[in-house]
Amino acid sequence: MPAPATVINKGGTDKVVILSIRAYVIYPFNAPGWKDLRVGFLSSVTDDTVDDPASPITGLAETIAQPGLTTSDRLWIGLKTNDDLFPKNAGVTFIGFTNCTIFLNETGGDSFLVSSDSGTGTSNTNFWRPGNSAYPVTGAIWDGGTPKPATILKPMHFAQNTTGAGGYAALHMLRLTRPDSGASSPITVTTKTGTNTDVLFTDTPTLDLLQTNLQNFPTTVSQMGPVTLSKVPDALFCYWPFRNSRFRLHAVGFLSAS
Repeated sequence: MPAPATVINKGGTDKVVILSIRAYVIYPFNAPGWKDLRVGFLSSVTDDTVDDPASPITGLAETIAQPGLTTSDRLWIGLKTNDDLFPKNAGVTFIGFTNCTIFLNETGGDSFLVSSDSGTGTSNTNFWRPGNSAYPVTGAIWDGGTPKPATILKPMHFAQNTTGAGGYAALHMLRLTRPDSGASSPITVTTKTGTNTDVLFTDTPTLDLLQTNLQNFPTTVSQMGPVTLSKVPDALFCYWPFRNSRFRLHAVGFLSAS
C-alpha cells in the first residue's frame, strides 16, 4: 500500500506535500477565542506518477461518472473537525469547497476535472478546473449529514500551463467571522469571488506571501451563513478524488485577526 503522502523539495526552497491518489491530508490548528479567522493554502496538482512535471501539466482530465458516486468521489477542500472521518459523517462539520452539491447530494452529476480558462470556458488551456456536470461547484457547510445554507461559488482552478496561469501554485482562502468567541456563536464564511475563487498564482509560494494576503483579505466576496454548527472546525482538510492526478500542498497559513 503506498504512503498517504510524499514530500519533495521543489526548486531548493519549496517543500511540497504530495498526496497519494485518493488520499487526504488533515492539518490541525489551534486558534482559541477567534472572532475573525482567516485560512489560506497554496496548492497545485500533478499527474499520477511524476512529482514535479514540466509545464504544461498534461493528461489530467477525468470524469468519475454516475451512477453510484459516494462521498469519496467528491472534492473536499476546506475546514473540518480534526478527526479521520469524511465530511457528512455524524459529528463532523465541514466548511469549504466541494463538488458535492447540497441541492443534489451524491445522486446528481458526474465528478470531473477538465481543462479550462480562468472561468468556466475553454478560451485557453492555462488551468485545470474541478466540477460537477449537473451543478456548479458550491461552497458548502455540512453539520454531520445535514447541509446548511450555502452559495454557488465561482470555480477553483489549478495551473496547467504555469506561464499562462502566472505560476504553479494557486492561493485559495476562507474567512470565518462570528460576533463573539463562544462555540455556539453563528459563523459567517466569505471567500474571494469574481470569475473564480483563485486569489493569485505564483512560483514563490512562501509563508510571507500567504500571510500578507491573509491580512489583506479580498473585499469582493461570496458569503455563506451565518449558521450555527454543533462543532467548530479546527483543521484544514484536503481530499482530491481523482485517479489521473494528485494534489500538492505548498504552504498553509492561519490568521486570527481578532
